Amino acid sequence: MNKQSQKSKEVGLVTSVRDYMVTLSGLPNVSINEIIQNKSTGAHAWISKLDENIAEAFLFDQNTPAYPGDLFFRTNQPLSVPASDSLLGRVISPLGLPLDGKSAIRANFMPLEKSPPIAAQRRLISNQLVTGFAVVDSLLPLGKGQRELILGDPRSGKSEFLAEIFANQKETGVICIWAAIGQPIVRIKSVVENLKNLGALKHTIVVATSSSEPVPVIFLTPHAAFSIAEYFQEQGRDVLVVLDDMGTHAKTYRAISLLARRKPGREAYPGDTFWQHARLLERAGNFANGSITALPVIEVDLSEFTTFIPTNLMATTDGHLLFRADLSNQGQRPAIDISRSVTRVGRQTQTQLQNLLSDRIKSILARSRELSTLSHLASTLPQETQTAIAQSQAIEEILRQEGTYLPEEGQTALFGLVLTNLGKEKDVKFWANIKKTLPETAKKDKKWQKLTKDILKFKNIEELVKVLERTRI
Repeated sequence: MNKQSQKSKEVGLVTSVRDYMVTLSGLPNVSINEIIQNKSTGAHAWISKLDENIAEAFLFDQNTPAYPGDLFFRTNQPLSVPASDSLLGRVISPLGLPLDGKSAIRANFMPLEKSPPIAAQRRLISNQLVTGFAVVDSLLPLGKGQRELILGDPRSGKSEFLAEIFANQKETGVICIWAAIGQPIVRIKSVVENLKNLGALKHTIVVATSSSEPVPVIFLTPHAAFSIAEYFQEQGRDVLVVLDDMGTHAKTYRAISLLARRKPGREAYPGDTFWQHARLLERAGNFANGSITALPVIEVDLSEFTTFIPTNLMATTDGHLLFRADLSNQGQRPAIDISRSVTRVGRQTQTQLQNLLSDRIKSILARSRELSTLSHLASTLPQETQTAIAQSQAIEEILRQEGTYLPEEGQTALFGLVLTNLGKEKDVKFWANIKKTLPETAKKDKKWQKLTKDILKFKNIEELVKVLERTRI
């Protein structure tokens, strides 16, 4: 945010100050979300509320306080953030200030506050956002323009999973934006370093606020991320936005509201918390030119994930991926609990075969969970039960991915192989090896080249299995 010249003679007089909130009289023509400037210190604030002859504003910098009697000038500038291709690979604040030690950013400015697109501007979500993870692409698919909540235990691998998704977009042209909302500085540095090591930073923009920054600035972080996303979307680009995390954002909004003496509701959150998050996430979607996919994150104790904010976010999104620390500790990466995760619109982006195969794989996994108790109690098991357990173990091995990318075609081929007679005879080591070698085999072997090229066109599982039975593994 550049320091604005005092073009307007319209001024407001500070009548009271509460921490980072100031109340002013005057400023008869000021607008909500307009930036105002302290005449004596040059400090900036943004207008958050207007009453008759009274305006409330939040200071950006708590190190430069305001006092009763101070004068603030209008700048005639709305809250905004710079947006251009030059932001790629950069780490910035919600106000566009560089946080990576590099040069100042010169770009057009996008307003931070914008009404969500209306229904007539939206298009059916029909294209899949390929993550490279079989558990998502095949079983819990994401569409471009979808809003999918990422929730789960601390240390369950959520950040690592999201960083790898960013890395897997390097050949797709998808622009990635990571909003780090009020995070510890060490965590922000870790995210940036991880993205850099994975080769993802070149097509990523990090909008970050640390936990030590002023609460009003932290609150603006996801708004800035969406404004930048809208810049690229309006150019016809596909954008992926991670909001990490929305629990922190809700707490900052609660702090702001309590300071402003707005009536608290459940868990002391203001009554419009749901509206705030719903309006923010409605900025995502699939449009005539480009799309914005939103992955809001919230860290919760799974014994309490039905509390106010998680359930609010579940209600405003198109599904959720639930991460469990115990699955991560068992070596399952990503540690997604398939039985408790859901995608409401992702399946419409899949082919007929992918839908059928997804249902079959989920059925095998569910059946295996039922049979696992029997396998511990019985000394000998029927052949059908042994086959079901073996297939489940093969599927679980395919789903275990860390640092490996599997294209859609490779995922479909692997799950199809599990259902073949030959696949039923293979052990877990075989599946651990083939999921690593299949992408390269598909490039070199002509039979596999043709198969993977046409594999998503098959209409049913039986047709797929029949072809795979004839293909040498």
